[in-house]
Amino acid sequence: MKYDLEKHVVRAVELKQIPRFLYKYRSCGLRTDSIIKDSELWFSRSKDFNDPFDCNLSETNSHRLKDYKNYISRSGALTNEQFKAIIKVVKKDPKFLLNTALETREKTLNDHGLLSLSKNHDNILMWSHYSSSHQGIVIALDIPKDPRFFSMLLIVQYQNTYKKLNMYTETFKDKNYIHRILATKAELWKYEEEVRVLKKPHGLHAINRSAISKIYFGCSTPPEEIRRFKELCKSSNMRHIKFYKGSIVNGAFKLTFSKIT
Repeated sequence: MKYDLEKHVVRAVELKQIPRFLYKYRSCGLRTDSIIKDSELWFSRSKDFNDPFDCNLSETNSHRLKDYKNYISRSGALTNEQFKAIIKVVKKDPKFLLNTALETREKTLNDHGLLSLSKNHDNILMWSHYSSSHQGIVIALDIPKDPRFFSMLLIVQYQNTYKKLNMYTETFKDKNYIHRILATKAELWKYEEEVRVLKKPHGLHAINRSAISKIYFGCSTPPEEIRRFKELCKSSNMRHIKFYKGSIVNGAFKLTFSKIT
């Protein structure tokens, strides 16, 4: 199965359904150094995101008895008497299952981690917000160099409104549900062109060293930081990494990057 997923990812790149490179905007510092030294990236829990709407879509408030029955049936092996007893309670108190359902969804969300990446490396706002006001770096990740790492990709959809969730009928076994709850964001975030990698559990996950292929330095990255990163790559046996330096395009709100050695 893993092999099939890897082939699917490589094929998707070949067909240009997903980009070959994804980019991680970073400030300079020890945590960024560890990405190079250890070839590991941090997958965050959704509850730690800075947007309170992120992975927190509203639940519908118009559940039907059919929905409750569907949820109870999925909850495990019950005798017919047990099933009828629970339904009887739910008819009297529709919120009877609510806390259990919410706790189950919350636990599933927190058991997984998300790595937020971007389709672009030259967005002015992204550099300003996530790379220390253009003083940090952007790390390019080459998907075909480690297709297993990228086997669960979620391309973020940006919307002004959305269909409410129904925790009694939708499950995490449904890819559409996973995508809706984990990769739906407000339209105003569209500039990020975000793509997420989903893994279990949250925390650090290793990536093939060859997949860390390029480092882009911002137009304001200090020369001493550029020298330090070059030495770090050498000492970490990452000599294959190519380096680029950003600069402001004359007469335009645009960045350009030139290869440096």
